[in-house]
Parts: sequence; C-alpha cells; structure tokens
Amino acid sequence: MRNAARPFFTHSGGALGFAPVTLPPLPSGAVLDVRECPPPGSLAAARAPVLGGRVWPAAAALCRWLRLSRPALLGLPVVELGSGTGAVGLYAAALGASRVALTDGSAEVMDLLRANATRNAPHHSAVVSVSALRWGEGNDAAAAWPQAAEPPAAGATVGEKRRTVREHGLGVPTRGDFRGKGEKDAVVAACDGLSECGMPDSSNAARNAASEAEPAGGLVLGSDLTYFVDDHRPLCDTIAALLAARPLARAVLAHQRRGLLFRGGRTPGDHHLDHFCAVAAASGLRVTAVPGAAAEAASGAAGENVSLLEVEAV
Repeated sequence: MRNAARPFFTHSGGALGFAPVTLPPLPSGAVLDVRECPPPGSLAAARAPVLGGRVWPAAAALCRWLRLSRPALLGLPVVELGSGTGAVGLYAAALGASRVALTDGSAEVMDLLRANATRNAPHHSAVVSVSALRWGEGNDAAAAWPQAAEPPAAGATVGEKRRTVREHGLGVPTRGDFRGKGEKDAVVAACDGLSECGMPDSSNAARNAASEAEPAGGLVLGSDLTYFVDDHRPLCDTIAALLAARPLARAVLAHQRRGLLFRGGRTPGDHHLDHFCAVAAASGLRVTAVPGAAAEAASGAAGENVSLLEVEAV
C-alpha cells in the first residue's frame, strides 16, 4: 500500500470511530485472540490511531462468510491482502485452510501481525507466514502465494528449529503455553512434527490432509481495502497478478460502504465502490456481488453496511 496523503472519509452511519468489533466464534466455540494496536480505548488509540491495527466491521463480515462457506475453504492456500491484525487470514487458517500468507504494506503493523499469528497458532494446523507486500510497486505479487514449509536439515540446532517453527506459525510463543514443557522441548517437538509437505503433523486430520494433493484453487481475501481510492489501481494490479498465478483461485473482498464528507453533509451513493469497479475494469477484472445465502447472511448485520465482492479476471 502507498503512504500518500489521504482524503478523509467516514462510515456512512456517522463519524469515523473505533467501536470494538467482535469476530464470530469458530465452529468449535473457541474465539481467536486477535490483539489490536494501539489497544482499544487507550490514550494512544485516541491520539494516533493505526487504521491497519484495528479489526473493522468488514473483517467480521468476511469471517462470517468464511465460516458459512467452510467446505469450499478446506485445504486451500490463502493470501490475505492488507492483513493489519491478521484476523481474516487467521480465521481462514482455523477453518481449515492449508497455508495462509498474511501480507501488509505497512511496517507499523508487522510486529502485531507476527504476534497475532503466534498467539493463535493453537487454533489451527495450517502453515502461516507473515510478509511485507506493497501493492503495485513492481514486485512479484504472484510470489505472495504461501509456500510449503521445509523441515530443517538433519542435525539442525535448536535455534534453527526455533526459527523454522516461528517463521511458519507452528506456535512456540512462550514457555507457559506448553503446560510445563520447556521451550527447548516444545520447539523440537513442533519442528520434528513438520511433515514433508510443510504442515504441522499434530493430528490425524493434518496428516490426512498432508498426504493428499492440494486443491488447484486458492483464496485471495481482503477486508476494507477500498478505503483509499489512490490504492485502487495498485490493489487491482496485485489481485490480477495473484489470480493469473492460480487461475482457479477466487478473490473475495469485504467492502465497507462509506460516503465522502463535505461541509454540507455526505455524498449519496458509494463513491469508493464506483471508483474501484471502474479501475478494476480497466485492469481486466470484473467486480460482482458474491452470490448465495451465505454472502447475504454474512453481510446482513445491522449497522455494518458491508458488501462482499468477488473480483474475477475477464
């Protein structure tokens, strides 16, 4: 993403605010522990909000759609664009995605992304990576598709194993998370359980998934990425490159409907969406509403004003 000067936009329901957003529970009833930066309600959040460090309503809507569409997600690789907190990508991992790449172009959220990935590793058996990706800057966006983790070479030191575990989101954050097991033992156990196809071999489900060929498709996910119109062109270029690399993949975005503020009030319609669709068309992409009852249910929460969009190559 770019760091250009930004126009000021607002939620269509009122002034820009930071009301807490709750992610839906997982099918097991568990809830992801996704931290924000700065913490909600803190003085720092009021004085210097980090927009990418928040969980916004669009993320919750996209998570609801993922849960309702879970059978189609199982075993797929996922790229989350503009991850921020990583909420959507980590939710996809917990629902059964095989590999998840959490990407963002803002350096100020990278530590938060890594911390949330590590904190939520017990909820999934996916391989989760965190990387910087700035849209439309000549980089190889197609390389953002997550790659399988490779086990360290025989005879690797504990330090090398620790790096492998942490780089691939296998969950070795602190000593207290292993119920009395020392960090060294936990690192070795997690790393030795990494299968040849790059999945943590911690359950029968993981072992069965590892033994099967990965589906040819994939999911590109993003929530509230259409906030700044200056980002629409590089965003579309990045989505186009990702879809070209995996032609059977889908790209689904959760779009927060907003209006442009003027002194006399708010403009009618949806300037952001109209502009995004026009830029997408010029980039060889088509934007349509995600069909089906799952999309309607996911985006129908009162007051959220969220639309689920599918972006396809034409």
